[in-house]
Amino acid sequence: MNKIISFLFLIFFGLNIIAQNDTYISKYKYKWGVDAPIIGITVGTGAAAYFLHKNKKIITVDEINALSPTMVNKFDRSAIFHDNKGAKISSDVLLYGASLAPALMFIDKAVRKEWKYYLPMWIEVYGLTSGLTLMTKEIVKRKRPYVYNDKLSAESKVGKDATASFFSGHTSTTAASTFFMAKVFADLHPDSKFKPLMWTGAALIPAITGLCRYGAGKHFFTDILVGYAIGSAVGILVPQLHKRKIQ
Repeated sequence: MNKIISFLFLIFFGLNIIAQNDTYISKYKYKWGVDAPIIGITVGTGAAAYFLHKNKKIITVDEINALSPTMVNKFDRSAIFHDNKGAKISSDVLLYGASLAPALMFIDKAVRKEWKYYLPMWIEVYGLTSGLTLMTKEIVKRKRPYVYNDKLSAESKVGKDATASFFSGHTSTTAASTFFMAKVFADLHPDSKFKPLMWTGAALIPAITGLCRYGAGKHFFTDILVGYAIGSAVGILVPQLHKRKIQ
């Protein structure tokens, strides 16, 4: 994870240098008062998540056997009884698809003109969302719903991933990607008739992803709701904070 983040930020700095020598007046700009904190938070949370995960204790069979569904609040409890393999596969497909989907924006001529800014913002959105998600998982250590499912063997529930429920990374990453795309499209095409379609797609795809994670027994509703909120906020705020003030 840290190697990926380091590689992405090397690209970021390279594009920053190129953009500073560009005569094209973009709708976005680099703002070190914005970029430096984002980079710092991303690197800091990513490093913290790495070290916390490395030293994380695996939940034991005895601890698992001592669990009861009644320990989970009523709002979340229904997730315990789900174990749909198809839902898990679907959530993975949606995650990987949404993660790569911002590349499709290069079909748009306006986005291609903004590529020196669009790519770094995409990197920041992905890096910040990943860092916040992974660190929170390692700090909170919430048990996944399937850990409480007495129809599954205790041995199948053992592992570091068993205590990585809060919050949903599939949902946060998907929401960050889709809302980022919708926000950039809206910025570059303020009068487009396709804006409602972009925002609708941005809202629905992570919601469906979250429901798939619920159906797979991987996350509680509260995990999904928080992941959705964090991802969508990052996806919208990063381009908003980089917008150039038009004189």
